[in-house]
Amino acid sequence: MTGLLAAFPVITPVLAAFTHAQQGAREAVRLLHGMTVGFFAYALFCFTVSITVRGLGIAASFALATAPALAAQGTAIALSRRREQPLFAEAAS
Repeated sequence: MTGLLAAFPVITPVLAAFTHAQQGAREAVRLLHGMTVGFFAYALFCFTVSITVRGLGIAASFALATAPALAAQGTAIALSRRREQPLFAEAAS
């Protein structure tokens, strides 16, 4: 569990700070939103590997874990785009 959660808090503030400095607050918010949404697929990948690596081995476990991670990321992107469309339509008006 420590390895799963370690990367997120270490890299996130660094990326957010540089994004904010170079591109502004709106882009920093978009970055944080995207990372949060993407973290679900990463967590699912790590969970799948953790429960299958002993029985299947490393290569098969990683191959198997890729499928649910891609499905979760695709779902998250589709839901995120659906949610953003009304917001941008209102802003354009």
